[in-house]
Amino acid sequence: MPHFPSLPVDNVRSSFFERAELEALLQHVEDDGIRDFIGWAFRTGMRKGEIARLTWDMLDRTGVPWVLRIPGAITKNRTGRTLGLEGAVKAIIERRLRVRRFNVPLIFHRVCKGKPG
Repeated sequence: MPHFPSLPVDNVRSSFFERAELEALLQHVEDDGIRDFIGWAFRTGMRKGEIARLTWDMLDRTGVPWVLRIPGAITKNRTGRTLGLEGAVKAIIERRLRVRRFNVPLIFHRVCKGKPG
């Protein structure tokens, strides 16, 4: 097979929020759902597309700690993983449970143009 040169890939993350910067940002976010979304991203390192596809059927609350089973189908590297939920991330899930809409499978959802999603 012939060799085809490829362009170099340079998509390494180069900067991060510190906790103080996150807290300052969250003070300006009025929507609780968006605030939880941002807090989840900061604390888990998940990408926004992955967070937006998390569903309630991935959550296992039968043990301690609660576990989120993330299928490879929604991860960047196509490898599934589990995330134990304690502390701040468990608090976010508990808040999401309180505002859960049973007609929407998504953990992080909003109403946009009158439709949940």
